[in-house]
Amino acid sequence: IVHSRGKEEEIIAEPCDSVTEDIERIAELLDKKDDVLSLSSHPVKTVRKDDTIVYAYEMMKKMKTSKIPVYDEMGYAGLITLEEIAEWSMHEHDKKDTVLSILTERKNERVLFIRKDASIETVMHSFESSLRHGTTLLAVLITAHGIKKERPEGIITVADLAKILSL
Repeated sequence: IVHSRGKEEEIIAEPCDSVTEDIERIAELLDKKDDVLSLSSHPVKTVRKDDTIVYAYEMMKKMKTSKIPVYDEMGYAGLITLEEIAEWSMHEHDKKDTVLSILTERKNERVLFIRKDASIETVMHSFESSLRHGTTLLAVLITAHGIKKERPEGIITVADLAKILSL
């Protein structure tokens, strides 16, 4: 990209290699319409409502994640976080307490389901839109058709955004 002005065709801007590379990288990222699954964490491990909270914590620790989806026979039932497990552990509790005891409905409004063929741009826009509305999207769950009854094939959280933006 070279701009010129006047009869003399005086050069007023020359492309910088690093800026050109960044622009090409961003354009390539936005053109990837069917690659959202490859940028997600997958396969997705889930827990059931009747699993113990201790088991859920062990799964999260093993996967090095702070969130894990909860599924039952009907499909998606919720999402639990390390923060909720920490709060539970601060009170008198029974190691046999189940995931169901810490699930909250309100938090589920902050989980989005998208189709596995959705664009990366859709995911990025969803996170940005939630921030503009004063909330934080906890997770984007990727399923075959973007519906709650389907098992998740991938998950994207705020922690994954740095990886996506660094491509």
